[in-house]
Amino acid sequence: MRLRRLVRAALAAVCIMNQRDIYNSFLASNHVDLLAGFNRLYSRNSAALKSYTRTRYNVDGLWVPETMGWDGNARGTVNSDFTNNIWSTGTEAAYNMYLQYAYTNDSAYLRNTAYPFMRDVVKFYAAKLSYDSASGKYHVASSHAHETYWNVPNAITDLAAVRTLFPLTIRASESLGLDAELRPQWQRIVDSLIAYPSTADVYLPHTPPLAQTRNGENVAAEIIWPYDRTGIGFPDHQKAVNTFSARPFPYGNVWANDAVQAARLGLGDQAYQGMKTMLRKYQTYPNGMTDNTNGVFEYLGVHLAALNESLLQSYNDKIRVFPAAPSDSSFVGRFSLLAKGGFTVSSEREAGEVKYVGIKSLYGNTTRVVNPWGSQQLRVRDVAGGATVLTTSAAEFDLPTSAGKVYVVERTAKPLSTYTPVRLTGSANEGEKTLGGTTSTLGMARTPNPMVNNTQLTYDSNWHATSGRGYGDYNDDTHHSTTLNAVAQYTFTGTGVAYLSERNGDMGTVDVYLDNVFQATVDLRISGARQVQQTVWQRTGLPQGTHTIRIVNRSTSVGMVDALRITP
Repeated sequence: MRLRRLVRAALAAVCIMNQRDIYNSFLASNHVDLLAGFNRLYSRNSAALKSYTRTRYNVDGLWVPETMGWDGNARGTVNSDFTNNIWSTGTEAAYNMYLQYAYTNDSAYLRNTAYPFMRDVVKFYAAKLSYDSASGKYHVASSHAHETYWNVPNAITDLAAVRTLFPLTIRASESLGLDAELRPQWQRIVDSLIAYPSTADVYLPHTPPLAQTRNGENVAAEIIWPYDRTGIGFPDHQKAVNTFSARPFPYGNVWANDAVQAARLGLGDQAYQGMKTMLRKYQTYPNGMTDNTNGVFEYLGVHLAALNESLLQSYNDKIRVFPAAPSDSSFVGRFSLLAKGGFTVSSEREAGEVKYVGIKSLYGNTTRVVNPWGSQQLRVRDVAGGATVLTTSAAEFDLPTSAGKVYVVERTAKPLSTYTPVRLTGSANEGEKTLGGTTSTLGMARTPNPMVNNTQLTYDSNWHATSGRGYGDYNDDTHHSTTLNAVAQYTFTGTGVAYLSERNGDMGTVDVYLDNVFQATVDLRISGARQVQQTVWQRTGLPQGTHTIRIVNRSTSVGMVDALRITP
C-alpha cells in the first residue's frame, strides 16, 4: 500500500514521458494493478479529451496532451513550446491500456475501455496524417518529435506510434466484431506509411535536415522502447544497435531510458553498466531517491524496467529468458516474472547456462517460446502429470496451454532432474549497500560498532570544541564544558550505546540519561596519566528502535564528550 501511495503521489500534472519510466515496469513485476491506476487517469478523462480535440483540431478523434492535469486539461501542453505539437502521447496512453488487457486477459476491459480509447487515437492520426498522391504514401507534415525537435516532418515517434497502435486496433476491432467499416482505411495507412527517416546505418529523429535541439531526449532510439518496434531477432536489429550507440544524449537525464533500450537489444553489459551509471549520476539519498529537480521516481522505474527486460522479454508475444544477461561468468540469476499473454515465467541461469524455463499458464492462451539453448533439442513437460507434451529443436516454438497448468521447458540431454536442488535460506540483509567507486548507498549503516564523533551531538551554548589535540582522541577532537548543567545529547537507532571520553586529573563528573531516565553519575577524574578513548558508560540490550542519550555536566571542572559507539 505504501508503494501505491508513493507512486500515485508522484502525479500532479502528469507528463506521460516521465511516468512511463515509473509505471511500465509494473507489467512484468506482476503489479498490473498499479499500471491500471495510471491508465484510469486517461480513460476517465476521455470525454474531456475528445471534446478538446474537436475544439483544437476539428477532428472526431482523441488527442492527448503530453502534460495533462487531473481533469484532462491541456494547459501545461498548449502553453509550452516544448510540448504544444506532440501527437504521440495518445498512442502511449492507448498502448498502455492495451497492455493492461494483454497481461490480464480482461476482455471486458478491452471492449469497454481500452478499445474505444485506442480507436479514437487511431481516428485522430487518420485525420491528421497527410497523403502524397504522387508517392502513394502517408506522412506527417509537421509535429514535435517529443520535446527535442519542434515542428518537424515525419517525427519518428509519430511513425512508430502509427505502426504500434494501428495493427493492434485492427486486431482488437476484428476480435470484438466492431467498426468493420473503419478497418480498410486503417490498414491502408499501415501499408502505405512512409518509412522511418534514416541513413544507411542509423535511424533519425525526423526527416532531414535535423532541426535545432531543444531538449536532451534520444528520440530515434524510442522505436526500441517504449514503442516496441525493434529488438532482438528483428531484421533491422543491427541498425537499431547503431542508432542506440549513436544516441546524442547518453544517460542525459534522470528519466533517461537508455538501460531499458540496451536490454531490449540484448546488450547485457551495457544494460548492467547503464543502471550503475544512473545510480552514480543521480542517486542522492540512502532511500534510493534523488535531489534532481527533473524527477524523483523516474530513474528507479528505469532500473526496474531494465532489470525485468534483462531477465525476461515478452513484448513481441515471445517468451525469451535472460536476453540481456551480463557476460560476467559469475552472474547468477533467478526470477519469476509475468509475461504478456498471462504467463508466470520462472528461470535460473548460472555459469552462463540456463537450467530450465518454468511457465504457469494463467488463462490457457498459446504462447511462443524462444529456445534458450539455440538449436539443442528440448522437451516441454506438464509438471502435474509428468507427461512430455512437446519435443523440438526449433529456435522458436508455439506452446498451447491449459489454464492453471505449469509446464517446464528443459534440455532433453540435460533435464531439470540432473541438477541438484538447493533450499535457499538466510536472513534479510538490512545493512548498508554501497556501489564501488561512488558515494551511492542504499539503507542505513549497520556496522558492528558504528562510531559517532562528538561533532555530531547537539550541545547548548556552554560547550567548546577543540581539535588537533594530539592525545589520541577519536578523530583527534572533543567537546568540553566547565559550566554546571551544560547539556549534550544525541538521538540514535540501535540496541546499545557507549559513551567515550578522556579521563584526567582536571576533570569532574557528568550525569548520563537515556530516554529521559537517569542512568548514572560518571566520574571522569583520575590521578596519573591522561587516558583517552575510554568507555566511561555503556548500555546494551535496548529494544531495537530510536533512543536519546543526554550527558549533563555536574561540576565546574571539565566535562567532556569524545565519541559514542552505537550497537545496531
